[in-house]
Amino acid sequence: GCGGRVVDGAAYDGRPAAFYGVVGLEAIWREAVCRAKREVGRYYYLDNAYFDATRGKHFRVGVNALQATGCERPDWQRFSRITLGIQPWRRDGRHVVVVEQSEHFMAVVAGWPAPAWREHVVQTLRQHTDRLIVVRHWQRDKAERVRTLREDLKDAWAVVTHTSAAANEALVAGIPVFVTGPSAAAVMGSSDLTAIEKPRRPDGRYDWAAALAGRQWTVEELRDGTAWKALNEA
Repeated sequence: GCGGRVVDGAAYDGRPAAFYGVVGLEAIWREAVCRAKREVGRYYYLDNAYFDATRGKHFRVGVNALQATGCERPDWQRFSRITLGIQPWRRDGRHVVVVEQSEHFMAVVAGWPAPAWREHVVQTLRQHTDRLIVVRHWQRDKAERVRTLREDLKDAWAVVTHTSAAANEALVAGIPVFVTGPSAAAVMGSSDLTAIEKPRRPDGRYDWAAALAGRQWTVEELRDGTAWKALNEA
Protein backbone atom coordinates (compact mmCIF):
# COMPACT_ATOMS: atom_id res chain seq x y z
CA GLY A 1 0.00 0.00 0.00
CA CYS A 2 2.99 2.34 0.30
CA GLY A 3 5.17 1.02 -2.54
CA GLY A 4 7.68 -0.47 -0.14
CA ARG A 5 9.62 -3.72 -0.22
CA VAL A 6 10.28 -6.54 2.21
CA VAL A 7 13.86 -6.84 3.50
CA ASP A 8 15.61 -8.89 6.15
CA GLY A 9 17.89 -7.50 8.81
CA ALA A 10 21.02 -7.76 6.69
CA ALA A 11 19.45 -5.67 3.91
CA TYR A 12 18.07 -2.91 6.11
CA ASP A 13 19.67 0.35 4.98
CA GLY A 14 18.34 2.77 7.59
CA ARG A 15 15.56 4.27 5.53
CA PRO A 16 12.03 4.59 7.04
CA ALA A 17 10.80 1.11 7.83
CA ALA A 18 7.60 -0.62 8.90
CA PHE A 19 7.40 -3.45 11.42
CA TYR A 20 4.68 -5.82 12.58
CA GLY A 21 5.58 -6.62 16.17
CA VAL A 22 9.16 -6.84 17.37
CA VAL A 23 9.74 -10.57 17.80
CA GLY A 24 12.61 -11.44 15.47
CA LEU A 25 13.03 -7.82 14.40
CA GLU A 26 14.65 -6.41 17.52
CA ALA A 27 17.92 -5.23 15.98
CA ILE A 28 16.51 -3.35 12.99
CA TRP A 29 13.56 -2.07 15.03
CA ARG A 30 15.96 -0.49 17.49
CA GLU A 31 18.01 0.97 14.62
CA ALA A 32 14.88 2.47 13.07
CA VAL A 33 13.90 3.98 16.42
CA CYS A 34 17.37 5.49 16.87
CA ARG A 35 17.27 6.87 13.33
CA ALA A 36 13.86 8.44 13.84
CA LYS A 37 15.05 10.11 17.00
CA ARG A 38 18.16 11.66 15.49
CA GLU A 39 16.82 12.47 12.01
CA VAL A 40 13.62 13.52 10.30
CA GLY A 41 12.98 9.96 9.12
CA ARG A 42 10.06 7.83 10.21
CA TYR A 43 9.31 4.30 11.25
CA TYR A 44 5.90 2.67 11.30
CA TYR A 45 4.92 0.12 13.91
CA LEU A 46 1.99 -2.19 13.22
CA ASP A 47 0.20 -4.46 15.66
CA ASN A 48 -3.27 -5.70 16.46
CA ALA A 49 -6.27 -3.42 16.94
CA TYR A 50 -6.69 -0.95 19.78
CA PHE A 51 -10.01 -2.54 20.75
CA ASP A 52 -11.04 -6.16 21.22
CA ALA A 53 -14.16 -5.48 19.12
CA THR A 54 -11.94 -5.27 16.04
CA ARG A 55 -9.11 -7.62 17.06
CA GLY A 56 -8.00 -9.71 14.12
CA LYS A 57 -9.97 -7.48 11.74
CA HIS A 58 -8.16 -4.16 12.14
CA PHE A 59 -4.48 -3.44 12.72
CA ARG A 60 -3.07 -0.32 14.30
CA VAL A 61 -0.22 1.77 12.93
CA GLY A 62 1.95 4.02 15.07
CA VAL A 63 4.23 6.64 13.54
CA ASN A 64 7.59 6.86 15.34
CA ALA A 65 5.84 5.17 18.24
CA LEU A 66 4.34 1.83 19.15
CA GLN A 67 0.94 3.37 19.70
CA ALA A 68 -1.02 6.51 18.84
CA THR A 69 -1.52 9.06 21.59
CA GLY A 70 -5.32 9.22 21.48
CA CYS A 71 -5.02 12.97 20.88
CA GLU A 72 -5.11 12.69 17.10
CA ARG A 73 -8.02 14.09 15.12
CA PRO A 74 -11.14 11.96 15.79
CA ASP A 75 -12.38 9.96 12.84
CA TRP A 76 -16.11 9.69 13.52
CA GLN A 77 -16.82 7.81 10.33
CA ARG A 78 -14.49 4.97 11.28
CA PHE A 79 -15.62 5.13 14.89
CA SER A 80 -19.24 4.62 13.80
CA ARG A 81 -18.28 1.26 12.31
CA ILE A 82 -17.15 -0.09 15.69
CA THR A 83 -19.63 -1.19 18.34
CA LEU A 84 -17.86 -0.17 21.54
CA GLY A 85 -20.65 0.77 23.93
CA ILE A 86 -18.64 3.19 26.07
CA GLN A 87 -19.96 2.97 29.63
CA PRO A 88 -20.25 5.74 32.27
CA TRP A 89 -17.32 6.08 34.64
CA ARG A 90 -17.44 3.53 37.45
CA ARG A 91 -17.32 5.03 40.93
CA ASP A 92 -16.83 1.89 42.97
CA GLY A 93 -15.09 -1.46 42.73
CA ARG A 94 -13.63 -4.27 44.80
CA HIS A 95 -10.23 -4.94 43.26
CA VAL A 96 -7.38 -3.56 41.15
CA VAL A 97 -6.41 -5.52 38.04
CA VAL A 98 -2.69 -5.59 37.20
CA VAL A 99 -2.13 -6.66 33.59
CA GLU A 100 1.27 -8.08 32.72
CA GLN A 101 2.78 -8.17 29.24
CA SER A 102 5.12 -10.76 27.79
CA GLU A 103 8.62 -11.06 29.18
CA HIS A 104 9.99 -10.59 25.66
CA PHE A 105 8.11 -7.33 25.13
CA MET A 106 9.03 -5.95 28.53
CA ALA A 107 12.71 -6.82 28.13
CA VAL A 108 13.15 -5.69 24.51
CA VAL A 109 10.76 -2.75 24.24
CA ALA A 110 10.08 -1.52 27.75
CA GLY A 111 13.60 -2.20 29.02
CA TRP A 112 12.04 -3.38 32.26
CA PRO A 113 12.07 -7.12 33.11
CA ALA A 114 8.51 -8.32 33.62
CA PRO A 115 9.06 -9.72 37.14
CA ALA A 116 10.66 -6.45 38.28
CA TRP A 117 7.79 -4.45 36.80
CA ARG A 118 5.22 -6.64 38.53
CA GLU A 119 7.00 -6.41 41.88
CA HIS A 120 7.29 -2.62 41.64
CA VAL A 121 3.62 -2.19 40.73
CA VAL A 122 2.25 -4.56 43.37
CA GLN A 123 4.44 -3.16 46.15
CA THR A 124 3.50 0.41 45.29
CA LEU A 125 -0.21 -0.40 45.16
CA ARG A 126 -0.11 -2.19 48.50
CA GLN A 127 1.31 0.93 50.09
CA HIS A 128 -1.60 3.03 48.86
CA THR A 129 -4.70 0.83 48.80
CA ASP A 130 -6.31 -1.96 50.80
CA ARG A 131 -8.21 -3.28 47.81
CA LEU A 132 -7.58 -6.78 46.49
CA ILE A 133 -4.91 -6.89 43.78
CA VAL A 134 -5.59 -9.29 40.91
CA VAL A 135 -2.53 -9.99 38.73
CA ARG A 136 -3.25 -11.14 35.19
CA HIS A 137 -0.22 -13.11 34.03
CA TRP A 138 0.54 -12.94 30.31
CA GLN A 139 -0.61 -15.85 28.15
CA ARG A 140 -0.18 -16.53 24.44
CA ASP A 141 -3.83 -17.46 23.76
CA LYS A 142 -5.26 -14.04 22.90
CA ALA A 143 -8.85 -15.25 22.55
CA GLU A 144 -8.68 -16.65 26.07
CA ARG A 145 -7.12 -13.41 27.32
CA VAL A 146 -10.05 -11.43 25.91
CA ARG A 147 -12.55 -13.73 27.57
CA THR A 148 -10.92 -13.74 31.00
CA LEU A 149 -10.30 -9.98 30.91
CA ARG A 150 -14.03 -9.39 30.73
CA GLU A 151 -14.42 -11.47 33.88
CA ASP A 152 -11.63 -9.66 35.72
CA LEU A 153 -13.07 -6.26 34.82
CA LYS A 154 -16.31 -7.06 36.63
CA ASP A 155 -16.33 -5.05 39.87
CA ALA A 156 -12.83 -3.69 39.16
CA TRP A 157 -11.85 -0.35 40.72
CA ALA A 158 -8.95 0.29 38.31
CA VAL A 159 -6.61 -1.35 35.81
CA VAL A 160 -2.81 -1.03 35.90
CA THR A 161 -0.56 -2.00 33.00
CA HIS A 162 2.46 -0.83 31.04
CA THR A 163 1.09 -0.41 27.51
CA SER A 164 -1.37 -3.30 27.12
CA ALA A 165 -4.56 -2.71 25.12
CA ALA A 166 -6.36 -4.03 28.20
CA ALA A 167 -6.25 -0.41 29.37
CA ASN A 168 -8.35 0.57 26.35
CA GLU A 169 -10.92 -2.08 27.21
CA ALA A 170 -11.03 -0.79 30.77
CA LEU A 171 -11.66 2.76 29.58
CA VAL A 172 -14.50 1.59 27.33
CA ALA A 173 -15.99 -0.18 30.36
CA GLY A 174 -15.72 3.00 32.43
CA ILE A 175 -12.87 1.74 34.63
CA PRO A 176 -10.01 4.15 35.46
CA VAL A 177 -6.55 3.18 34.24
CA PHE A 178 -2.94 3.63 35.31
CA VAL A 179 -0.16 3.04 32.77
CA THR A 180 3.60 3.02 33.27
CA GLY A 181 4.56 3.35 29.59
CA PRO A 182 3.67 5.26 26.40
CA SER A 183 0.19 3.80 26.06
CA ALA A 184 -2.66 5.05 23.89
CA ALA A 185 -4.69 5.04 27.11
CA ALA A 186 -2.32 7.43 28.92
CA VAL A 187 -4.23 10.59 28.03
CA MET A 188 -7.34 9.16 29.71
CA GLY A 189 -5.49 7.80 32.73
CA SER A 190 -2.55 8.39 35.04
CA SER A 191 0.98 7.12 35.62
CA ASP A 192 0.96 7.95 39.35
CA LEU A 193 0.31 4.66 41.11
CA THR A 194 0.29 6.42 44.48
CA ALA A 195 -3.02 8.00 43.43
CA ILE A 196 -4.74 4.62 43.04
CA GLU A 197 -7.53 5.70 45.40
CA LYS A 198 -8.07 8.94 43.48
CA PRO A 199 -8.01 7.86 39.83
CA ARG A 200 -8.59 10.25 36.96
CA ARG A 201 -11.96 10.10 35.21
CA PRO A 202 -11.56 12.75 32.51
CA ASP A 203 -14.09 13.82 29.91
CA GLY A 204 -13.42 13.08 26.26
CA ARG A 205 -13.45 9.29 25.98
CA TYR A 206 -15.56 9.41 22.81
CA ASP A 207 -13.07 11.75 21.12
CA TRP A 208 -10.23 9.52 22.34
CA ALA A 209 -11.84 6.35 21.00
CA ALA A 210 -12.62 8.02 17.66
CA ALA A 211 -8.99 9.13 17.39
CA LEU A 212 -7.80 5.55 17.86
CA ALA A 213 -10.43 4.25 15.44
CA GLY A 214 -8.82 6.51 12.85
CA ARG A 215 -5.43 4.89 13.39
CA GLN A 216 -6.35 1.27 12.69
CA TRP A 217 -7.20 -0.35 9.36
CA THR A 218 -8.19 -3.63 7.76
CA VAL A 219 -5.63 -5.63 5.80
CA GLU A 220 -7.31 -4.56 2.57
CA GLU A 221 -7.04 -0.89 3.60
CA LEU A 222 -3.35 -1.40 4.31
CA ARG A 223 -2.94 -3.09 0.94
CA ASP A 224 -4.85 -0.55 -1.17
CA GLY A 225 -3.11 2.53 0.24
CA THR A 226 -5.98 3.84 2.39
CA ALA A 227 -3.88 3.68 5.54
CA TRP A 228 -0.82 5.16 3.84
CA LYS A 229 -2.84 8.13 2.58
CA ALA A 230 -4.35 8.78 6.02
CA LEU A 231 -0.98 8.57 7.75
CA ASN A 232 0.57 11.07 5.35
CA GLU A 233 -2.35 13.48 5.69
CA ALA A 234 -2.13 13.47 9.48
